[in-house]
Amino acid sequence: MDSGIIRPSILLSVGHFRYRVPTEDDLRWQFNTAVASGCKGIHWFFFYGQNYRNYRGAPISPYGEKTIAYDWMKLLHRTFHDNHASLMSALTHKETYHTHKAYGEYELFHENAHATIKTMESQHNVPGIISFF
Repeated sequence: MDSGIIRPSILLSVGHFRYRVPTEDDLRWQFNTAVASGCKGIHWFFFYGQNYRNYRGAPISPYGEKTIAYDWMKLLHRTFHDNHASLMSALTHKETYHTHKAYGEYELFHENAHATIKTMESQHNVPGIISFF
């Protein structure tokens, strides 16, 4: 990925078609992986509920009422801003690698892929992200 590019990210906050309604963990995972990949802006897809087809579980219902997803997102954003926003906004993204499984255009991290980290191990063999800023 090109370094130094300001990337917004569109995250899914509503279930529709074959996509299930995101859980609190799903929302947090989407947000944190976007930030770890260098995003400087977040847009949530369908923040407001729609009376259209099978869109469901939006943070704001079709009747303008806050849902549990709204509370989850509020906590997620407040926690991030309180703990990490000033640091992350000051950093410049250089490169990102994925571990165990590559998503999108990202490369898998392999031994000696970077001068700073020679190897990476996951005790549970779960996918991860290594980013340099």
